[in-house]
Amino acid sequence: MLAQGSFNTGELDLNFMSGPDGFHPLLLLHGITGRWQDFLPIMPQLVLHHTVFAIDFRGHGESDRATDGYSFAKYAKDIVAFEKSKLDQPAVLIGHSLGGAVAVYIAANYPELTRAAVLCDPALFAEALRIPEWSEAFSAWRQIAGEPFEEICSLQNPQNAFDRRRARDLSKLDPKVLEDLNTYWDSFDLEYLLGQISCPVLLVYGNYQNGGVLTVEQAEDVTSSISSCISQFMDDVGHAPHRDKPDEFFRLVSDFLESI
Repeated sequence: MLAQGSFNTGELDLNFMSGPDGFHPLLLLHGITGRWQDFLPIMPQLVLHHTVFAIDFRGHGESDRATDGYSFAKYAKDIVAFEKSKLDQPAVLIGHSLGGAVAVYIAANYPELTRAAVLCDPALFAEALRIPEWSEAFSAWRQIAGEPFEEICSLQNPQNAFDRRRARDLSKLDPKVLEDLNTYWDSFDLEYLLGQISCPVLLVYGNYQNGGVLTVEQAEDVTSSISSCISQFMDDVGHAPHRDKPDEFFRLVSDFLESI
């Protein structure tokens, strides 16, 4: 049902999976260090009613490494080029973490390309880098990004399938993705961008105490700053609602999309 493809942006090749034909397009934008496979828990349900495009960002997965670095704007530039070339109608964007910030950038600057956006625990605030759990993780990942999979496994001793997939993600990651991370928010004017979004938006966020990157106050600010936005708090998950509770997350997304 899904086919692998490659798209050249004019600067680099993006790897993606897509299918089936015949529905409204829906783009899946993964988080930092991830790959398109991050959305596997919800893809079987999504492909029943959507033409899904699950894309590896530049520097991630099977996509090319970038010679000009990494930022929200540069990730978005690649996705916009993809949309303009591959799609004949506006798409729904589902973005997790980094992908959520990229979805905000696209929805604000390219309303003609965006039918709706789902922001899944989006990394909209630089303060997330100071959360101990995440600052420690990024510090560790910087030491091993781009190393062979077997070497990462020997260092991290993965205990389950998720840990092994994380090791695979890191083995395919351009180390510069994390080297540039502290600068991602430098030109990301969140207040302005949120005010420019005109499409319907669903914000789904996890519990900050469980590893989520949005506080309740930040989520409320985001929701009130977008002209048409509803928010859903998932108390018993952390940073990955779509992976931790895929059925519940899908129901929220499905109800939202049926309402627009």
